[in-house]
Amino acid sequence: MILFLDATDYNAIRFALTDGKVVRQQKHQLKYNENDKTLLLLDKFLKKHNLSLRPVPRSKIQVPRIDKVLVCTGPGSFTGTRVGVTIALALRLALDVKVGGIKKSQIPSNLRKLLTLKGSKDLKVSYNRPAL
Repeated sequence: MILFLDATDYNAIRFALTDGKVVRQQKHQLKYNENDKTLLLLDKFLKKHNLSLRPVPRSKIQVPRIDKVLVCTGPGSFTGTRVGVTIALALRLALDVKVGGIKKSQIPSNLRKLLTLKGSKDLKVSYNRPAL
């Protein structure tokens, strides 16, 4: 199962889960600079779909498991982009899953196609404006 995370918007965070057949997604509206709620909202989203941020041994096949995390690397807000990428990297360490980054322009309109995307392993981020 693939977890998709897009925190690049100033006022919204989007999560999606897909196994290629079913897509479960949710978008949360946030006030400016409420990115500190991202991990809490992700945990609620995963619990709603019977998944957990806790590691699940690979031997327990009957338990749904996140196999890959795709994160939007921008362009987008500086803080939101960094929060999304940091959460994806933390999940890679905690859950022993693959992580890939995709640009906002690469996000398919049909999120079932997320399974076909590999995503960049180096997670190069881009922001709405150049650095000063």
